[in-house]
Amino acid sequence: MLNGFLGLGIIMIFSSALAADPDWSEGHVVPLGGQANPYQLDEPDWISARHAGRLHAQIYPVEITGSLPPYRAIKSLIEDQNKNIFRRWISRFIKDVSKIKSFDDVERTLGLHPYPLETDQGVYAVPYPNGVRPSSRLGMGLIERHGAEGFTFSCAACHSANLFGKTVLGMTNRFPRANEFFVQAKRGIRAMPADLFQQFSQATDAETALYEETRDNISFVKVKSPLALGLDTSLAQVALSLGLRQNTPWAEKSSVPPSEKSRDWLESNPADSKP
Repeated sequence: MLNGFLGLGIIMIFSSALAADPDWSEGHVVPLGGQANPYQLDEPDWISARHAGRLHAQIYPVEITGSLPPYRAIKSLIEDQNKNIFRRWISRFIKDVSKIKSFDDVERTLGLHPYPLETDQGVYAVPYPNGVRPSSRLGMGLIERHGAEGFTFSCAACHSANLFGKTVLGMTNRFPRANEFFVQAKRGIRAMPADLFQQFSQATDAETALYEETRDNISFVKVKSPLALGLDTSLAQVALSLGLRQNTPWAEKSSVPPSEKSRDWLESNPADSKP
């Protein structure tokens, strides 16, 4: 079943090879052995679809995302131990920042798992983007925009887990920290103007523009901390964030910065879920 669902996102590109429509109806009984090939593809097409699906889950699909912090500049801020003044200042807004010494610490704190090894087989095997095992963790992604490289996190951040010491793509991450990461990141980004960020990080003009774009857009994101580790507030954050936009079919941003003074039911009531 694991292998079957990993390929569903892109499996329709092989529509010419479809032999049957799968039954997704309520009450449908899944066989004891799972439903590894729900579209009943021929073996060569099934292998290709499964391979493409595993790659697709690793790459963040929304290239126009408005939250794309500049990777190199932020990595420099974190890993340059001479920036003690910056660390003392930013610690007022981001808790436990003193424990983060590298960008890998950021990925680990976020809940990302290491990439499977080249020698891993079966459900533990994962095809690598560009055919090379990344030095980052599974779910970390980079997008180039306007001459700068920003970082984001793909589906694999929450849809991978550790099983007996090995990473399995497609399992549910039991301890995701994506929403708490949003809470901390928004607090830190809003506290640091773009000119101060450039001064501390020696960011290029392109990287500073990317940071400023993220800083502007994050004002339209309303965050909510999960009640406990392992719970998730993604749906609540989406609903709360829509409240900061115009009440139109496309929920456009207004030209005036949104006010967060208005209260919403979701802010004061539990709205967590278990993925």
